[in-house]
This record gives sequence, C-alpha cells and structure tokens, in this order.
Amino acid sequence: MKPSFFEGCFQRYGFPLALAAAFALPLKLTVAYAALIPLILLWLLRWGIPRAHPPVIQCFVAFVAVAFCSSLFGIEPTRSIPKFINLTFFSLSMLVFAELGRSRGVIPILAALVCGQLLASLHTVIDGAILGGIPKIFLGEVTESGQLGLQLPMAIGLTMWLAIDAVSRHTTGANRSALLRFPVVLTVAALNTLLAIAIGFSPLLAPPPGIEVALAMGLMLGMGAIVFRAWGRADKWAVLLIGIALPMLSAALLINLKRGPWLGTCVGLTVFLCIYGRAFLLPLLASIASALALVAPIRERILLSSQHFSIAGGRSIMWEIGAELASRFPLGIGYNNSRFLRHFSSYIPPSHTHFHNNALNILVETGWIGLGCFLTWILVTIVSSLSSRRWDRTDLLSCAIGCSIISWQVAGIVEYNFGDSEV
Repeated sequence: MKPSFFEGCFQRYGFPLALAAAFALPLKLTVAYAALIPLILLWLLRWGIPRAHPPVIQCFVAFVAVAFCSSLFGIEPTRSIPKFINLTFFSLSMLVFAELGRSRGVIPILAALVCGQLLASLHTVIDGAILGGIPKIFLGEVTESGQLGLQLPMAIGLTMWLAIDAVSRHTTGANRSALLRFPVVLTVAALNTLLAIAIGFSPLLAPPPGIEVALAMGLMLGMGAIVFRAWGRADKWAVLLIGIALPMLSAALLINLKRGPWLGTCVGLTVFLCIYGRAFLLPLLASIASALALVAPIRERILLSSQHFSIAGGRSIMWEIGAELASRFPLGIGYNNSRFLRHFSSYIPPSHTHFHNNALNILVETGWIGLGCFLTWILVTIVSSLSSRRWDRTDLLSCAIGCSIISWQVAGIVEYNFGDSEV
C-alpha cells in the first residue's frame, strides 16, 4: 500500500530533523525547537500516539496525568495549563526518538548530541580563557552544566561502545598494529583534558593569556589530528570522542563551577565504572582528588557549599518554604507555579522561581501522588537500564544512559533540573 503523504515526509525528513535537533539542543533552544516541533508534528500526523507503551512510558504518562489534575485545580490554572501543554507536547519526543532509534540507529543521534555539546564546550573553554571576551551565543553556564551532567556518562558509554567495536575488528592479522595505537589515544585524551582545564582556568592562575592559549589549543587539536589520522578509518568516531570531545566536555564541566552537576557526574560515572570499567575507577577518583587539591577555584567552590546553603535567600529557606507549602497543599499548587515561593520571603532573589530540588519542587507543584509517580518513573527507568550486566554493547550503552539519569537526579538534589531547559 502506498504510504500517506505525512508518512512519506516522516520517512524522508524525520531522521535528519532528529539529528539537527540533537545537535542544536546544547547550543540554542530556539534552533533546536525549529527542528523538534516539525519532527513531533510529522510523527503525530503520520502515526499518532501508539496504544502500547513500555513500563517506563506508562509511569511518565501517570505523572503527566497527575500534573494535569494539579494544574487544573491549582492556585493559578491560567499559568499552569499552558506550561503543562508544553510539557506534554515535548514529552512526545521520547516516543519519536525511540522509534527513530529502533529504525535508523541510536548511535548517530547520540553522536550528534555529543558533537553539539563539544562545540558549546569549546566556546566555554575559550570564553574562560579570555575572561568572557566572546559573545554568549550559546546557552548559559547553568543550562550547559546540567547538560554536561546528563551527557558525560552517556558519552563515556558511547566511547566504550565504539572502542569495543574497534578492538573487536583489530584483533587479528595486519590490523593488530591499529590496536596497539589505542593506548596512545588514551594518553592523548589525558593530556588534552589537562590542557583544556589549564586553558579555561588560565586567567585565574596568571595574567590574561594571549599567545599561550592559542598554542595550547593548537597543541590539543594537533595531537588529536595526529591520532585521528593514524587510527583506522572506521574508528575515527572513537578517536574524536576520546581524544577531543571527552576532554573538552570534562573541562567545560569544571570551568562552569556548578556543584550539583559535579556531584551528579561523579556518582553516575562511579556507578557506570563499577559495572563496566573497574580498571578506570581508581584513575577517576584520583582525578577528582587532584582537581580538588590543585585547582583553587574548584576547591574554594566546594569549601563554600555550607555557607552558600544557609545564606539569606539560599536553599535552606527555600526548602523550608517548600516543606510548608507541601503540608498546606497535599495535592499540589499546579505545574510551574513554584514561583510563588517569593511571596513567603523578601530574601528570595527574583531569579529564583523554583525550590532548587527536584523532589521538593514536584511535591509542591503536583502533590504527593505526583511525586510518587515521578519517583516511580525514575526508578523504573534506572532499573531497566541497569538490569543487565553482560558485556554486550547494547547493554553497555543502555547502562551508560541509565547512569546519565542517575547523574541528572543526583544533581537534582540541589537544583530543579527537571524544569530547566536542558531536559
């Protein structure tokens, strides 16, 4: 039977739109929406929402239903309902990307996401080196840090997925020479990470640099290009990720000085390496300890955590207000209505429109039932991702994505990143 017009359009343009949206998400949300909105509309027009859902989607649908009820009967429905419609519409992207991943492959989508994040991270490293001397053309440091907390465990899992594929193809005959170059790639990754961190923090360690930054950046790209050329043609994605992308993403995460994503990334990576890479666990812990000991801005940021928690308008007073609202409104005040916390204290800054905690914010807005549905959704997602521990590449990638969810929610202990733009 001849496919319908919309089905033909989806088959032809759906995957390119998905790649464009994935690439643009870490850079500019308006550009990402320009690809994402037509993608979702095409999917709806050609197929519609399928009736059968996996348990992960069922749990999320239950949360959305509770959020709708709390919005309808909350304290300001005229504000909650439009925000809820946005949440529902963009939540369909989970189903769209799941279908495209099954039919066209998930690796290109993840690679596009990492490439977009690499460009944003490069901007962050250079901007840090010249003290904000270039325009802020991409997303801000808060959003970027949240994205990095989500992406780094996934990117490392994707790298291992590609590396295993490379090693499996280079274990016989003449290809063994390519396998022997793999330790060189890891060495380049370690050196490039140190260089990227030094570039980003250089104004804090010395006078604003000039030629030094250019030389260091050139050295990074030069080392990456040498290994990129030496490695087999089919393995250049692995080299790009290991030698350039992961160092740049790691440096950007540190340069942004956001403690929540730091904590989430450390926990997510620790869980992943405990399952699939215990040999790398000690180097990870050594790297964390070295960053704390040697990089003064990171050390000072950690030491000031307790003070920042209890300052006027800090998380301590916001969490007290949230606990009071949760007791007064057990069914919730309505989705995206947490901005009312400023009515309870004059110390809350105008920029703080949520409670800086995922569980508390969802509890206040959607009530105890909504929080239960949300936590069930997260738990089912993580359990399904980590349920298999075989050295199968599909299971490895699934585990890495599950650890990204862990990183996201651990960071959400001290920030409301479910409602931020990185999600």
